Amino acid sequence: MLTGNIGVFGRSLGGIPSIHLACKYPEIIKVLIADRTFGSVREVSAYKIQGKFATKLIFDFFTLNWRTGNDEDYIKVQCPKIAMIDPLDEIVYLFSSLPVLAAKKACE
Repeated sequence: MLTGNIGVFGRSLGGIPSIHLACKYPEIIKVLIADRTFGSVREVSAYKIQGKFATKLIFDFFTLNWRTGNDEDYIKVQCPKIAMIDPLDEIVYLFSSLPVLAAKKACE
């Protein structure tokens, strides 16, 4: 059993487990830093390959509609949190990044 105050950091794919841990263990995770991670793997695939609509359909078919929910979990995290972004990132496109999708989700 972990005790004490812990901070978590996740970069790129590491953003998924770090955000999940901060959501699941709010009593011990006291700070979250998400660096250049994405809000949704599905959105990353749509922006990396031309043809957004068809790409999303193909992604849904091959992943059996798998969703990360990273953006929703980030909103739920109660501790102080920082989400960093690089607008020139070659993997995580600006409009599939965590800060953009979390803001979009929060406004819905």
